[in-house]
Amino acid sequence: QSEKFGPSRYKGEKIITSLSGRGSTFRVISLPFTQKKKILQILPGELEDTIPFPLDEVIFDYQIWEKDKKGVTLLVAIVKKKEFENFVSGVKGKDIIPWKIGVEPLYLSPLFQFVEEEKGAGIIYIGRDHSSLLLWGGGKKFFPRYLSVGYDRLVQLIMDKEGKKKEEAEKIRKILKSSSLLEDYLRLLSGEITQSIYAFKNSMGEDISKLYVTGKGSVTPDLPNILSQFLGIKCELLELSFFPPFPPSSFQQEFHLPFAFALNGIRSPERSEIDFSLPAEEGEKEWQELKPLVLTSSIIYFLLLLVIMVNSIVSSGSVKSKYIELKEIELKIINDTIPNVPVVYGYVETLSDKLQELKKQLPTTSRTQGVSDIDLLRQISQKIPSDVSVTITTISIDNERLRIKGQTDDFSTLDKVRSAFSAVKLIKNVNIVDSKKMQTTGKVTFTLIATVRSENGN
Repeated sequence: QSEKFGPSRYKGEKIITSLSGRGSTFRVISLPFTQKKKILQILPGELEDTIPFPLDEVIFDYQIWEKDKKGVTLLVAIVKKKEFENFVSGVKGKDIIPWKIGVEPLYLSPLFQFVEEEKGAGIIYIGRDHSSLLLWGGGKKFFPRYLSVGYDRLVQLIMDKEGKKKEEAEKIRKILKSSSLLEDYLRLLSGEITQSIYAFKNSMGEDISKLYVTGKGSVTPDLPNILSQFLGIKCELLELSFFPPFPPSSFQQEFHLPFAFALNGIRSPERSEIDFSLPAEEGEKEWQELKPLVLTSSIIYFLLLLVIMVNSIVSSGSVKSKYIELKEIELKIINDTIPNVPVVYGYVETLSDKLQELKKQLPTTSRTQGVSDIDLLRQISQKIPSDVSVTITTISIDNERLRIKGQTDDFSTLDKVRSAFSAVKLIKNVNIVDSKKMQTTGKVTFTLIATVRSENGN
């Protein structure tokens, strides 16, 4: 990635990456105490008796797996100092300063959250010049291994036997189906896997029932089936339907292992992280530096939450007060409009029921084909434009004759009133029989008469 994006791509960023696992080993150690300082004092002596090289040639770090009143169980990773220094100098040469450096086989552990098996499973990541294997017996039974066979071995076989250049051989590898070339390659890979499975069974007392395959070397179509035949256990591609917080790159199997860990690993200050980048003393120092920041952030978050809660309570009280005030105004309007009528359920429902009751009390004549006088008045009201100011003082309906008296602002507005009445389907022959302008108010009074249509619509 550094060659692709250039050195400036990573300046000022924290990079999580990993060693291949070459020159590394792992130990599970139980101690009858829990104090970190005591662990750091005793751990070198415990390791000195279990690793085949001097302590001054390695660096190590640990993760607490189990902790109770009786003591702790630690997973300790030991890496040859030369391998570590070569790796760090290589990435620093590209202006990259790693923040976390892990060991590839252990970085496979977060991927077990995507498998269904509870135990007896493994994940193999097939890389370019090597592969990483992590066998899992459930709980804390991890068995990490570095394998020397990567997919470059298959590319080399294609180049040697087919006489192809490296670029052509690489293209052939990605689409290669069952063939002697693929079988020869997988025979080499399965040999190393088989040795690791035997070692796991001797150490943990459990069998491996399934092996998940991932990495760029897994894109060959028939690889899982042929590998299953050689190993005698089921092999399948590791399909990741969802990879929080966003999907991986174009092909699901091609993701960077440290990136997978960065997304899925444990990064809580209260729990130890799989971080074998520095000696344990440096990890302890880093946590001591983080403590004040974590405490300050917690206080700020608590105060912010408190402010939000108080604001919510105040806002809720204000809304409730306005709601009660509005309901009191509505109730007064109802009481003024229809006094002595109790509000049974809602204000709107009460008015609607009262309207229906009044409608039933009004007579229905044959002249309007069953339409009541109140329906006639409703149609008139609907036809008067909302911008027209008109006050109706008297309405009388005598059989087929409608007479309305009222006043409006001016004569032009009166014309609009007459036009609105003419648009009502239930009346005809609309005429203004009397209109005059009042000297005192400037308003125009009028008398309008019309004929209510008969039963046949004439």
